[in-house]
Amino acid sequence: MEFSKSQKWNIKSEFNKNYIAIKHGGLNICDIRIEQEYTSIGTSKFNETEKPDDENKWKYYPPYRSHYSYFDPNETLDISKLKCFLKRSYSRT
Repeated sequence: MEFSKSQKWNIKSEFNKNYIAIKHGGLNICDIRIEQEYTSIGTSKFNETEKPDDENKWKYYPPYRSHYSYFDPNETLDISKLKCFLKRSYSRT
């Protein structure tokens, strides 16, 4: 959330056990899921042929019309790997 404050983005987060929704105007910009086997970041702001960024591996799930990138839950997420994705996601709100 510190990164979003530094960008002066008007977003809020909604926590639910192992799920964090990052919202703007009531709509999700992205979500973060924390499971035992993985941590994932997902977005529905991009179409099937367009990846959210080139720095992470994304998988598209047609039933949810969303892209997801998966990370090892034992690793600390490096915000620098997500800056491009977050900026592009926010610009689509």
